[in-house]
Amino acid sequence: MASTPEETAWRVFVAATCPVNNNKYPYVVWQNWIEQNQLFGASAAALKAGERPRFHTSPLAEIMRKRKLTAEIANQDCNSDTKSGRTICEEARMSPDTQKYMVANNLTTVKGQEAFVAASKTFEFTPPSIEIKADWVKLASCTDPPQGVHVEEIAGTCYALAGMLSHFQTIPSLEEVVLVAHDRQELEVIRRAADGTWSRHIAGAGQSARLASIACDLAVAEVYRDPLAGD
Repeated sequence: MASTPEETAWRVFVAATCPVNNNKYPYVVWQNWIEQNQLFGASAAALKAGERPRFHTSPLAEIMRKRKLTAEIANQDCNSDTKSGRTICEEARMSPDTQKYMVANNLTTVKGQEAFVAASKTFEFTPPSIEIKADWVKLASCTDPPQGVHVEEIAGTCYALAGMLSHFQTIPSLEEVVLVAHDRQELEVIRRAADGTWSRHIAGAGQSARLASIACDLAVAEVYRDPLAGD
């Protein structure tokens, strides 16, 4: 452990993204971790050594779609109903400690998760527990890939790594979380107050999201500027 939770989180993130191979999968450490579709429910499946898990749509978004809480439409395991019109795929990797905790507490199924909550249990992940979610943008072709962006070719299709979100259970000083919608121009800021309670603040197209923790006003338009479209 470092001297502060923030430094610990940064060191863990750096360790998770350390290179493994330069020219073949897996490229970084976290790509050796289990993917959520390998762990959860009926979709669980074993992979051969060196085989890459398939990309997929967001499981949470799929549940919301089935319950008619969103109009999001998934196709070909990814999602093309996005603001930019680009097909976006997701993968989520869990460190060995996270995987062990999920299995030990029967959290790999919806019924198990519901039973966990109904029993008023609290989540107590061990400090090394990490989950990394990566969003990938499907490219039109593998020729002339965008520069400065990590691109992987899978079964003849190329994908650009659009962003990563790391979930750390080791940052008690976390003040704000920003969620970025992929099907509309919207930022959601989840802010923790001094008494420990959380509040939600939404900023839509043409607006700015206030990040009080760093005294910053983040323009929604800047977040959704397409980095692959050029100047």
